[in-house]
Amino acid sequence: MMTDQEFMDFSEKVIHDYKGQMDVLYSALGVLLVGRQFGWKVMRLTVSSRTYFKYQKVLGIDFKDELEPLGDLHHKSIGFEIVNGFHDFWDVVKGKSGISIERADRKGIS
Repeated sequence: MMTDQEFMDFSEKVIHDYKGQMDVLYSALGVLLVGRQFGWKVMRLTVSSRTYFKYQKVLGIDFKDELEPLGDLHHKSIGFEIVNGFHDFWDVVKGKSGISIERADRKGIS
């Protein structure tokens, strides 16, 4: 995991080097920032697969390499708690469980 200073240095470099739509850049950095507290598994559930991989490409990283699977605040994600309590994580991510990621995500964070 990146230290706070490494995260700031990384963010500044990505911002400086980025060419593209601004909303994609700040959303990708937002997933990384929030993921530092919640973990990559929660982030994986909160954005679509397409978006998740797009943000990794924008940042030039794999979230699994830079984030813990579950961060200190993962318990605040009601969607993750629903998935974790009743379904296999990867079945939900792959759409095999009958539960919609979007539906779990709409439950929000308390």
